[in-house]
Amino acid sequence: MIVFKKNFGRLDILVNYAGIILSQQILGHSFEDFNHVLEMSTYNMIQYMTALIINNGIIINTSSVAAFEGRRDQPAYTTSKGAIVEMTQSLAEESAQMNIRVCAIVPG
Repeated sequence: MIVFKKNFGRLDILVNYAGIILSQQILGHSFEDFNHVLEMSTYNMIQYMTALIINNGIIINTSSVAAFEGRRDQPAYTTSKGAIVEMTQSLAEESAQMNIRVCAIVPG
C-alpha cells in the first residue's frame, strides 16, 4: 500500500473479483478446505485500501446468485458469496461517512 500511495496518491475504484469453487459435499470437506474457500481476500483488500479511497471512491465486490439459492456440493462457495453480500451491506453503511460507495455485483 505504501508503494501504491507513493506512486499514485489515491485509489478511485477497488474491484474485488475472487472466488474458489470447491465442488464437494459437506462430509467430503476438511475444515482446511472449507476455511480456504471462506478466506476473505475481499475483506483484506478493503481493509488495506480503504485509506486510499476516502472521498468519492467506490468499492465493488463480486458475489454470485449462489449466495441466495444455494447449490448442491458447494456449501463453502455459497457461504463465501453470501458473506460478501452481507459484508457489502455493512460496509456501505460504515463507509458512507467517509464518502465511499460500496456495492456488490451478483452475476449469474
